[in-house]
Amino acid sequence: MELFKNQFVSINYNPDTALLDTIWFEASEDMEEVEYKEIIEKRVTFFERYKPKNFLTDARHFRYIIKPSLQAWNYEHSLKLFSKLGGKKIAVLNSEDFVAQVSIEQTVEQDTQAQTEYFDDINSALKWLNS
Repeated sequence: MELFKNQFVSINYNPDTALLDTIWFEASEDMEEVEYKEIIEKRVTFFERYKPKNFLTDARHFRYIIKPSLQAWNYEHSLKLFSKLGGKKIAVLNSEDFVAQVSIEQTVEQDTQAQTEYFDDINSALKWLNS
């Protein structure tokens, strides 16, 4: 079920698989820091409400460069909470933008509690999340 959508992202939850997913759009290239933070705050709300077992970030069209201070903020406010609430796995569909992908990896790799894997296709990611 779709929980939130704007020009940058769609956030969805599947109660059958306990999966929260974030699908980023190419317009993310034009996002401002405040907009990025608002999206992460919405995701935090959904982590708290649904307590998903798994989290998927479809970053294939993600174009926003997450600066180091935001990487740390995202970890402290979102990914750390995901693990604390019982989240087990994080799957990331790799961005087509190299610099954006590096900034994603630097953000996600701060979380040593949840298993994290990177994928080029959705089917492999979903298979791993459901295993």
